[in-house]
Amino acid sequence: MNHNPISQTPAGVRTGLSIIHRRRGVKRCFSLVEAMFAIAITSIGLAAASSLVSFNLKAAYYINARMAAVTIARNRMELIRTVPFADLPLYQENRTRVNASGFPDPAGRFYRTSTIGSLADSTRQVGVSVFSPGVFRGQDIVIPLSTIVMDKSLIVVGK
Repeated sequence: MNHNPISQTPAGVRTGLSIIHRRRGVKRCFSLVEAMFAIAITSIGLAAASSLVSFNLKAAYYINARMAAVTIARNRMELIRTVPFADLPLYQENRTRVNASGFPDPAGRFYRTSTIGSLADSTRQVGVSVFSPGVFRGQDIVIPLSTIVMDKSLIVVGK
């Protein structure tokens, strides 16, 4: 007699549709319906897991795009703050398409706007805005920054 409990029945015939276990002389089998039910439950779990992974990848892409937009805006603001006061109007731009590094690029996914406004003769309001359309679930990324720049040539330091 063959004592392999999984592959053969007591008569020595292999079973194709069920897995047989012997326990104290009693045959226990998984029917085709039970196997299909187990496969269905497993596939539902895998579908839910793949949906979660997909959502997390999209969220990570959104976070990376937002961090890139903040970096673009900060770098532009720092560049404008280092420019001589008289040259500030030269750095205005309206919806310039830029890449993730902030360089002008016709294929870039970010739009940068720099505005220079006059508050008084010796001060200017500088605004930088970076926009990226519909990155995550149709949500646009908009990063606005603003500061006031003063003409440093008018600063008098002690006598």
